[in-house]
Amino acid sequence: MPPIIVRRYVPVAQSDLALVKTASFTSPLKIGDSITFNVGVLNLGPNVGTGVVVSDTLPAGYSFTGASCASGWTLSNVGATYSCTATSDVAVSAVPVTILSIVTQVLAPADPTVTTGYQNTASVTSASNDPVASNNQASVVAPPTFLTIAKVADAASYTSASPNGTYTLTVTKSESSASLGVISFQDVSLGCDFSSGCIAIRCLPHQSRVRAGRAAWQH
Repeated sequence: MPPIIVRRYVPVAQSDLALVKTASFTSPLKIGDSITFNVGVLNLGPNVGTGVVVSDTLPAGYSFTGASCASGWTLSNVGATYSCTATSDVAVSAVPVTILSIVTQVLAPADPTVTTGYQNTASVTSASNDPVASNNQASVVAPPTFLTIAKVADAASYTSASPNGTYTLTVTKSESSASLGVISFQDVSLGCDFSSGCIAIRCLPHQSRVRAGRAAWQH
């Protein structure tokens, strides 16, 4: 008689971990403002989660101010990545609990036309088998509102008969391709003043500059 082979299958414990991420700030969000990112985790089961780690990597648009973890979690960081590691198993619960909070300050973008540096993504990992990977990450996009001023000189306005050039200032709001206003002015003489709306232009000798609330061309 051939030997009887008995196979015993041991079920693998599964824990479906999911993230919820929010951002807390005063609207409208401006450069230099404080913003707090909160990351919550929930275990949709069916088993407890083991070796759970919640992590958040700050993008280039924010500078770190402080971070904290919920009770029963340990804070650590590697570079701009801040993590909370559970000191015990994470129970099954359909109600998210805030695990990681990071306080940051909003920085000015290196390129005003590119705001990808303000997408903040958090993730959760565990030693358990997670049957649903699509809910292991959560993102928040919170770019600041700011104005950009573009100054363009009209080369055709310079002639031997008229050495004073014409300049155009275009004011644009972030996250918008439409300009808030366009001003053209001629650099005619020292001490000239011109104003339009909330933007003032003052011609003074030897320098050029643009300041918040005032555009100044100084030749």
